[in-house]
Amino acid sequence: MIYRQGDVILEEINKLPKGLILSGKKLMVEGETGEVHTMEADVFKPLVVRGIPLPEYGEYAVVKHETQIVHSEHPSLDIPPGTYSVRRVRTYISKRRAVAVWE
Repeated sequence: MIYRQGDVILEEINKLPKGLILSGKKLMVEGETGEVHTMEADVFKPLVVRGIPLPEYGEYAVVKHETQIVHSEHPSLDIPPGTYSVRRVRTYISKRRAVAVWE
């Protein structure tokens, strides 16, 4: 299942990849406008070895009890328990067109 709130995407995954460390109990993702998306969850980030983050992708969240992702510019979104990869959508504008990219 995939959940999206503005420029934040939570993609449900089966399990956490190896090489992550617990970094907090609240997910805080800054959007393109500078406002922060927040959600109560165990947050995991890659272990950094010699300046290289492992694995390649950024944050992961483990939701133990149903929660909400909250942002001042969007309706709150209910998130069920599960393990999620946290992605961002960024908009890049060239001379010809705007392109949305998942990070």
